[in-house]
Amino acid sequence: MKRFENVSAVRVRLSSAVVSVVLMLGFAHLASAQSGPELSNAAATAIVRPLYDALTASSPEMIVRLLGQVTSEDWQNCAANDVCQSRADVIKRWTGRILIIPNLRWEMKEVLVSGSNVIVRGEDMGTPVAPFLGVQPNGRSFKVITIDIHEIKDGRIVHSYHVEDWASAIRQLSVP
Repeated sequence: MKRFENVSAVRVRLSSAVVSVVLMLGFAHLASAQSGPELSNAAATAIVRPLYDALTASSPEMIVRLLGQVTSEDWQNCAANDVCQSRADVIKRWTGRILIIPNLRWEMKEVLVSGSNVIVRGEDMGTPVAPFLGVQPNGRSFKVITIDIHEIKDGRIVHSYHVEDWASAIRQLSVP
């Protein structure tokens, strides 16, 4: 019976995630309709790629350089509608991540464009070497889906909204 409970929980979680993504895409489309002409997929990918390079950078200097190249000075990086960080705060957090997950990889799997919004479906993976998300390092790795919405203005990212499946990462790191 426990197996079916887990399957039901996964279905509910997956359904919730799909609804969330559909809503995010719908709101992104509504917002972009008021913000100007639509970017081409190639232009959108070229604009946002340095952000993903910064996520996996191996030095603080590289993070600063790449984020400075791709984001506006007042860029807001939001993990929730009302929980955002400035570029300086993101640089500090991502710099700390280098020591925790030195082999972090973040792959862009799909890029969609809606007006001046760029939606990226990605995959994040790595092996922590220090405590991460409350789990002690144990040699296990994680791989999770990510969904990001980036608002582009004048060729730079001005807002980013992102969702990562960190609960799945915790399970992958915790279960033998």
